[in-house]
Amino acid sequence: ANELADGVTARYFKPDSTLTVAQAIKLAAALHQKQSVGFVTLENGGTHWYDNYVKTNLSYNTQKDYEKKIRVHLKPAFGKYRLASLETDVIQKWIDGMKRQGYSRSMVKNTLSCLSGALGYAVYPCKYIKYNPCDYARIPKIVMSDEAKAHTEYICVKEDFAAIIERFGPDSNFYIPLMTGYHCG
Repeated sequence: ANELADGVTARYFKPDSTLTVAQAIKLAAALHQKQSVGFVTLENGGTHWYDNYVKTNLSYNTQKDYEKKIRVHLKPAFGKYRLASLETDVIQKWIDGMKRQGYSRSMVKNTLSCLSGALGYAVYPCKYIKYNPCDYARIPKIVMSDEAKAHTEYICVKEDFAAIIERFGPDSNFYIPLMTGYHCG
């Protein structure tokens, strides 16, 4: 059981690290499930990835984003699946369903990335499954509606901002608000 918890990333091994009590309990639940019924579900295996990889290596905002994606999208769709029985066709149907529900391409891509990270962790270092079924799933073309396009943020590149500053120089009433927005976000 110890080698399941010692992998920090795919390239970094930390055999002398210690587990928190919560990590040990979740790991024990996953191992108990594997031992008693012969498989691990995403519900148990996924929390191990979140606690050991996401909380350790990703920023606070990414942690909160992944936590919400897991709670709202992934656990309801995949929580009861055996990790070993989760195949690409099931994931592909879920992706297609997200498209039908009107989610943007970036939302589908980011949620799939979260699932792929959890299943990748189940491949290595946990060795719960032999391959990541997300590797073969494809995001279909998702056409944005005119309403969605109207609400898309525009990112101003340096050349465009330089042209704006050239037009509204230091003598303009717009210069200070533009520079404030540029420097403060």
